[in-house]
Amino acid sequence: AAGNIRYDDVPILKRSAITANGLGSIDSWDGSADPTNHTMDSPYSTTGTYAEYSSTIKVSKLSSTDQKGLVAQAGEALGFSTSYTLANLLMAKVTAGFTDDTYSAGIAVYSDSHVVRGGGTFNNRLTSDLDRTAFGTALATLRQWVSYEGHTVDGAAAGGQGLILLVPAESETLAREIVESDLSGSGNQKNIVKDMGVRVVVSSQISDDDSWQLINAKHKPCTLWVRSAPEFDMFEDPYTHATVMRVSFAAVGMYEPQPDFAVGSIPA
Repeated sequence: AAGNIRYDDVPILKRSAITANGLGSIDSWDGSADPTNHTMDSPYSTTGTYAEYSSTIKVSKLSSTDQKGLVAQAGEALGFSTSYTLANLLMAKVTAGFTDDTYSAGIAVYSDSHVVRGGGTFNNRLTSDLDRTAFGTALATLRQWVSYEGHTVDGAAAGGQGLILLVPAESETLAREIVESDLSGSGNQKNIVKDMGVRVVVSSQISDDDSWQLINAKHKPCTLWVRSAPEFDMFEDPYTHATVMRVSFAAVGMYEPQPDFAVGSIPA
């Protein structure tokens, strides 16, 4: 839920942020002269170097006979470990954003110095503990998002899939009070956040108990790229008659070329 999952079948996992050089807004045209020409460039790109993973479980002939259901349990364990490994590849990147990990521009994912073409910078990093005021600041930052091209866009609405409030386990109760309560504030006003389509996602892998992220659910900054989906095999060893189960896959967790539509708060 906190990242993208892709299965693109390509030999090199590479994504580029394609932008028009100095395009900005579309130029006016008199209908006869040649339109203004703009070249394309790719200032930021990211390449994922995937790794291969494989494990084998062997259940001896006597063990499978003595313990009914042991083979099925071993298969379940192998499946759980596979899904856990894949999830960790993604979440390791998601949570690394709290530790000033950098994306392709060499800038931290959550930073006050994202480059804007034509001059200036954009800030998607807060330093506040989670509360209603800080949530409102993060939401306003998304609403007034300035892209690399210099466009000011509504990053909270783009894609129409709602927002994700990603928090550590210690902040779950507070996050749900902010997002899901019917009333807000000491005056018992209506909680308008409840109708904004915000979903609370809790991650046990966030080690900093007061950091949090507000992310557009369609434009997530992190991706799990599965180069080869998990393949499970089960066969009998012809020499020992043991039941052998094996899984293999290839994947990598990586950042998108630009961390658009995501705000992170990392309190001091």
